[in-house]
Amino acid sequence: MQRFHGNLLKNRVGTSTDARGKSMIVALSGGVDSAVSAWLLQQAGYRVKGVFMRSWGTGDDAEDCTYRDDRLAARRVADFLRLDEFQEIDLRAEYWHSVFVPHLLEAYRRGLTPNPDLACNRYIKFGALLDVVAKRADILATGHYARCTGGQLYRALDRAKDQTYFLASIDPSALRKLHFPLGDWQKHEVRALARHLRLPNATRASSRGICFIGRHKSIASILDEFAPPGDFWPAVDIDTGRTLGRVSSYRTIGQRAGIGGLPQAFYVCDKDPARGIISVCAGRSHPALSCWGYEVEAFDLWNAWMEHQHLKESAGWLHRSFSFQAWYRQTPLSCLIRRLEADSLATSNDRAQPRVRVAAMPPQRLLVLVPGRSASAPVTAPGQAVVIYDEDQCVGGGFVRRLIRNAAEIPHWTVAKELFSTVPACKFSANTDARSWASSER
Repeated sequence: MQRFHGNLLKNRVGTSTDARGKSMIVALSGGVDSAVSAWLLQQAGYRVKGVFMRSWGTGDDAEDCTYRDDRLAARRVADFLRLDEFQEIDLRAEYWHSVFVPHLLEAYRRGLTPNPDLACNRYIKFGALLDVVAKRADILATGHYARCTGGQLYRALDRAKDQTYFLASIDPSALRKLHFPLGDWQKHEVRALARHLRLPNATRASSRGICFIGRHKSIASILDEFAPPGDFWPAVDIDTGRTLGRVSSYRTIGQRAGIGGLPQAFYVCDKDPARGIISVCAGRSHPALSCWGYEVEAFDLWNAWMEHQHLKESAGWLHRSFSFQAWYRQTPLSCLIRRLEADSLATSNDRAQPRVRVAAMPPQRLLVLVPGRSASAPVTAPGQAVVIYDEDQCVGGGFVRRLIRNAAEIPHWTVAKELFSTVPACKFSANTDARSWASSER
């Protein structure tokens, strides 16, 4: 074991002449990853300062939250490593007003299914916290598993722990002020190194991303406490048209419907907020739980990446093979991307679908499609994130605006066959529409 550690440290930890005497601030969460990140930066020659961010609180001291345990663990790490300083930064008000209310409570009220982790990273960790840190250091380091080079975001070496999905919506300008020391490390190596160094939190479980989950068992219980009671909508079997029961309007697409007295499990496959109806289907393998793809409103990172690209495109279709993830740790799927003009893909039922709120200057809209003989993209709810990759580089993505449910919604392609020469998994015949796609892998 000692030899393993010796070789590991010799090959992976070194000093940098550029780092000598320079300060870097590390966001300590109380977990092992941020603690090892701080140690690695010390070994590289930086003068390391620690900060602990408090993002959640309702003023109730009896509230069961992991905050106190996390703060104590972070303080012990700072003392053990003899960091130059340790400071707690209170961002509870910023979190409440910039994330919790607009990106959780209000989003659910509008029929969306948000991901507050992405909003927290954009507006708090790499927004408000970064603004505070900028007054004392040029760079903020965290224990995220990702790589950042030249202001570009890349997947971590440890694909099982890669966290670029949660970083895809942050302001592109922030990437030049961030450092992720664990980008080239495997999680098991980090844990082994923590034990070798005898860090006080070496055996501590990984810290949670959302503090307020601590006392609550689910998002539903959070909504029960902080949001107005949800309505109960009829759950209609998409195959028979029968109403099988009534379920909470907070149920989301892809989630088990939770209807009792039935011979098999039913899942939510669609929601119609305008009519107050939830469509359900029998079994996880039902075709209604697949779609052709997604219409998304692009993150700033996508727009910034496109500004520096000189990609060929025909009728908006990009000459590049991409992959995407519709949720964290999903196996990436190949996709084709089209940049849309305003209202170029509007359908008759478009107004009925819940939407991500559009700013005064609407972001770029994208069509993300999975080629194949039939709809094969997994359904996900409007408000969730579809994150796009160009090989190992995370190039952004966007929040789902609506699902592309059937081939009739996809415009006819009148572009040349050569457009898809860079997508080996897809065969395409010119002057045909999406219903004639054929995948060579099927």
